[in-house]
Amino acid sequence: MHFPHLPERLPGREPTWFESTDVVVVGSGIAGLTAALHLREAGLHVTVVTKVNIDDGSTRWAQGGIAAVLGPFDTPAAHAEDTMVAGVGLCDPAAVRVLVMIPWSLSQVMVAITFGWLFNSQFGALNGLLYQLGIIGKYQFWFADGFRALNFLGVAFVWSLVPFATLLFLGALQTVPPELHQAAKVDGANVFRRFYHVTLPWIQPTMLVVLIVATLNGFLAFALIYLITAGGPGESTTVLSWWGYSTTFRARDVGKGAAIFYLLTFIIFGLSALYIRLFMRHDEQLST
Repeated sequence: MHFPHLPERLPGREPTWFESTDVVVVGSGIAGLTAALHLREAGLHVTVVTKVNIDDGSTRWAQGGIAAVLGPFDTPAAHAEDTMVAGVGLCDPAAVRVLVMIPWSLSQVMVAITFGWLFNSQFGALNGLLYQLGIIGKYQFWFADGFRALNFLGVAFVWSLVPFATLLFLGALQTVPPELHQAAKVDGANVFRRFYHVTLPWIQPTMLVVLIVATLNGFLAFALIYLITAGGPGESTTVLSWWGYSTTFRARDVGKGAAIFYLLTFIIFGLSALYIRLFMRHDEQLST
């Protein structure tokens, strides 16, 4: 197996790190992972590196990427740092956060246009993929059925909201003190009890924020319905926000439309208060 332009020693690292490695695999993606696994099965000490372009124009070599994370290919304690992501591969935390935030950064209009194209009955990507795979014999009208249309709208909404919740939960989980889990292990708590009594109370405020934001956005999901289904077929995808809009601006019944929006506001406030009360009660139960 041939690996191009391997350096004699990786700049910026101690010589002992490179000298302890039998093979250096350049490329931190799936190909690098596959090659590294084959070489490791042969009994070789494998290190996976990737190129890092510095702002000043120079190039350095660093650990990183899928292969460095899924190995680990440096098992001795003296080289434990070699299994960490220090480069800018696909598993670099900053790059992952940026990719995860893309759906959240898009406006609801862009999300509606994207999923409208994806589920289009004439040239949609989903129809094309399923047709090429032989799963369907002809292109489907995905929004012709009310139940299916409502579920597809739910998929689009969840896709746009999940990244925001993911980053909030990730930040909350990273703030859990490891000493609490270590103390729980000493007391004999298994993984489920540690999650329920240590992790869950710690991330409870984040769960409350995510729940309230998801509820608020769900009730106010207007752009997806307006641009994709317009409340149809029939009234299958008519939610409160669309009902209030169509009553006010299409039927020109301003009084009834205002009443619908007031009702929507009270429902959101009521659910938010219920969430807060339930979380407070759960916190009291955990504290006792």
